[in-house]
Amino acid sequence: MNTATWPLVGRVSELTQVAAAMDGPAGGVLFAGPAGVGKTRLAVECLGLASRRGCRTAHVRANRSSATIPYGAFAALLPTATSREPESRGDLLRSFAESILDDAEGRRLMLVIDDAQDLDDASAALLLHLVLHGGVFPVVTLRTGEPAPESVVMLWKDELLDRIEVSPLTVADVAMLAADVLGGPVDGTTVHALRTTSGGNVLFLRELILSAVASGSLTDVRGMWRLQGSLSASARLTELVRMRLGTLDEAERHALEVVSVGEPVSFPTIAALTDRACIEDLEVRALVDIEADGSSGQVRMAHPLYGEVLRAELPSGRYRRICRLLADAIEGAGELSAEDALRVGVWRLESGDTEHAHLLMTAAQQAAFAFDFPLARRLASAAWDAGAGIEAGHLLGNMLDTIGDHDAAEEVLRAIESDARNDEERVQISEARVGNLFRGLGRTEEAEEVTLAAERAVGDPDLRAELTAQRAVHAVFAAETGEALALSEPLLDETRHPARVVVKAALAAGTAFALAGRTSDAIRVADRAFELRMELGNQIQMAGPGVYLVARALALTEAGRLEEAEATAEAGYDGAVESQVLEGQGWFTVMLGRTCLLQGRVETAARWLREAAVLWGELAHPSARWGFGGLAHALALQGDMDGAEAALEDLDAEPPTPIRMMDVDIERGRAWYTWLRGEHARALGMLHAAADAGVDSGQYALAAGAFHDLARLGEPAEAVVHLERVAEHVDGQLMPARLAHATALSKSDAPGLDDASEAFEAIGGWLSAAEAATQASTLYGREGLRRRASAAAQRARTLAERCEGARSPALETEAQPAALTKREREVAMLAARGLTSREIAEKIVVSTRTVENHLQRAYEKLGVSARADLAAALGNDA
Repeated sequence: MNTATWPLVGRVSELTQVAAAMDGPAGGVLFAGPAGVGKTRLAVECLGLASRRGCRTAHVRANRSSATIPYGAFAALLPTATSREPESRGDLLRSFAESILDDAEGRRLMLVIDDAQDLDDASAALLLHLVLHGGVFPVVTLRTGEPAPESVVMLWKDELLDRIEVSPLTVADVAMLAADVLGGPVDGTTVHALRTTSGGNVLFLRELILSAVASGSLTDVRGMWRLQGSLSASARLTELVRMRLGTLDEAERHALEVVSVGEPVSFPTIAALTDRACIEDLEVRALVDIEADGSSGQVRMAHPLYGEVLRAELPSGRYRRICRLLADAIEGAGELSAEDALRVGVWRLESGDTEHAHLLMTAAQQAAFAFDFPLARRLASAAWDAGAGIEAGHLLGNMLDTIGDHDAAEEVLRAIESDARNDEERVQISEARVGNLFRGLGRTEEAEEVTLAAERAVGDPDLRAELTAQRAVHAVFAAETGEALALSEPLLDETRHPARVVVKAALAAGTAFALAGRTSDAIRVADRAFELRMELGNQIQMAGPGVYLVARALALTEAGRLEEAEATAEAGYDGAVESQVLEGQGWFTVMLGRTCLLQGRVETAARWLREAAVLWGELAHPSARWGFGGLAHALALQGDMDGAEAALEDLDAEPPTPIRMMDVDIERGRAWYTWLRGEHARALGMLHAAADAGVDSGQYALAAGAFHDLARLGEPAEAVVHLERVAEHVDGQLMPARLAHATALSKSDAPGLDDASEAFEAIGGWLSAAEAATQASTLYGREGLRRRASAAAQRARTLAERCEGARSPALETEAQPAALTKREREVAMLAARGLTSREIAEKIVVSTRTVENHLQRAYEKLGVSARADLAAALGNDA
C-alpha cells in the first residue's frame, strides 16, 4: 500500500480554474473549505503547476502559535533586522514586499499561504499589500467556519482573489483514491462506507483507510479490497476528532452523546432530553446540524465521524441508559411510525429491554424492508425469543438464508412449519424453506417434497399459483428454460391472477425469455413486473424491485443493446450499494461483467466479475461460480493466464449446486482459457458441449454466444449451421451480427466481414468488431487489395484500442497498415493540415506531380481516398 504521498483526485476543476487565473487578470486564488477537505494538498499541487511554468514558488504556513508574533508567518521570507528603522508601517510593508518579490531574473512568484485564518494582523496586512501591488500570484487556503483577520476577509469580499470552494470528495473520487492507494480495486459497498464515514474529508479518509488496513478489517480478498465488519476510528483519528470537538462541559457532552446515539433526533425530542440552548450553541460551533423537517427540525452530528468517536467512547452503562431515554421519549410522544418503530426497537434491544415482542417484530420487518438483513436477523431472533411466534420464526429463517447461514435457516423454518395456522402462512413458510433448501443447501429432492406437501395442503388457487411461480424460478435456476416458461407464462395474465402472482411469475418468465433469446418479451415482462412490484410496496416473501432490473439488463445484453444494458445495471448497482444489499450488488456486478465482456472491455469486465465472485462467496451463494467463470474468461483475454487458472481453481472448489443457469457462460470462460493455453482441440470440444447444452435447455441466446466462439476460434462453417438454427429463436441486433460474422468467415468474404464489423460496432461489441475488421484486412491483403486491406487494418486498430488490451487469436494475427516512408508521411501531414499540393511542393522543394504521387501512395497505405480523411488516419501524428 502506498502511504507516502497520496494522489490528488477529483480536483481537475479547481486546478483548471487556477491555470485560467494565472493566464488571466485574476490576482490569485483562495481555496475555502472545512478542515481536512484537501485545501493544502491542492495548494501544493499549484506549486508544481507554477514551477512547470517557470515561476518562483514560496510556501507560508500560518498557525495559532505564530499568530501572536507580528509578521511571524512570513518570518522565513523576510530579511534579517537592520539598524535602519523604517519611517512608517507603510514603509515597512513596502520594504518587506520588495524583499519577497526581489528576483534577478524577474520571474513571477507564486506564494502559497496556508491556513490564512490563523495569520497575525501584520502578516495579513502584508498579504493584502502584495495582492494590491501585484508581482505575486497568491494561493491562499482558508478554513471556513472560523474567524479570519479583516485583511484576509477583504481578499474575497472585495473580489481581489478568485474564491474557489473546495468540496468534499465524491463517491467516484473516493473509489479512485482508495484503489490508487491500496493498489487494487475496492468493492462498491466498501467505497460507500468510506465515503459515508469520512464525509469526503481527505484527512479523515486517509486515517480510516490506514486504520482499517492495520486492524485487518480492510483486506484484499482474491484481488478485491473489501471491508469485513465496520469502520472504526484509530487513535490518531480519534484525537483529531477530539481536537475538533474542543472542550465540552457536562451538558454539552450529554447533548452530543444523545444525538450521536439517536441521530437523526427531532428537535422537540432532543430539547426535552437535553438543554435547548445547549443544542443551539452546538450548532453555532458546527458540531451538530439542525435540518428543517416540516414543523420541527432534525438534529444530527455535523460529521459522521463525530458520532462514531462519541459512541465508541461511551461506557456501556451510559449507552444503554441513553437508548432507554430515547425509546421512552419517542414512545411517549404517541403512535409510532414504521421508521420510529425500527429505531425504538433497536434502542430497546441495545438497552437489554427485550420483552416487547410485538415492537421487536415490527422493527425486524422494517429492517428487512430497509435491506438491513443482519439487523433484521438480530431483531427477529429477539422477537422469537420474546414469544412473537411463527411470524418471527418465518422472518428469522428468511434472514438467515439471505445472509448465507443456510443450515440455521432450515432448522428454524422446519421448526415452525407445522405451526402454520392458515394457507397464507403455509405458503410463506414453504416458499422460504424450499428456496433455502434448493438454492442454499442444494437439497433439490427435499425441496420438491416440501413443495408437493404444501400444494396438497393449500386450497386457495392464487396461493397455489404462487407455489407454481416458485417452481418456475427454480426451473430457470436449473437451466430448464422450457419448463420455466411453461409454468410461468400462463401466470402473467393480469386478468386472471392478482399482482402478487404476476410479479412472482415474472421473475421466472423475464429471465427465461432473456436466456431463450426472446429479448423483447423479456424486457416487456421485466418492465411491467417492476411497475407492479413498486405498486405493491413492502411485501413479505417477495423479491425486491431491483431483481427485475437484473432481468432487464440480461435481456438488453442478449439483444445487443449494450449501452442500455450497462446503464440499467449501473443504476441497479448504485442502488444496491447505497442500500448495502450484497445480494443485489452481486447480481448487478455479474450483469456489468457480462456486458463489458461482450463489449471487449476485458479489464473492466474482470474488475466487475472479481467483485461478483467475492460478494457471492461471502454470502455462500452458488452464483460465485458465475463470477469465477466470467473472471477466467476476462483474464484469459487479457493474457493473464495465471490469474485465469486461479479463477478456475476457485470455480472447481465450489460445492455442487443445482443452479446451472449460467453454465454455458462458465464453460465458455473455461474454453477460452484452454484455447489460449494452446489446447485447441480440447477447447473446441468444450465449446461444442456448452453450446449443445444451451440448445438442449432452451437457452438459445447463451448457445449463440458459444457457437459464435466456435467461429472465432476456427470452425466457422460448422458454427454457421448451428447459428442459423438458433437464429430462429433469438431476436435483437446481436444475433444477426454473430451470424453475419460466422457466415463471412466461412466464405472468406472480406466485404462481408467489413459488414459484420460495422454491425458489431453499431451495438458496442468492439472486440468482435475489431476481430472481423482484422480478418477482413487479411483477406483483402491476400487478394492484393492493398487500400482496402490498409483501411480494414486501420479500423481494426482503432476498435482494438477500446478493448483494454484484449488478446484474442484474431487480434494476435492483426494485419498492420503498410508503413509510410518518411517523405510520404511528411507530405500526408502537410496535406492533413490544409496545404495544397502546390504549397507542399514549394515547402519541400519538389514538383507538384511528385507531391501527388506521394499522396496517392499514402492514401493507399492508409486506406483513405481523400485529404479530409488524412487527419483521422494519421492520428496523433497529424
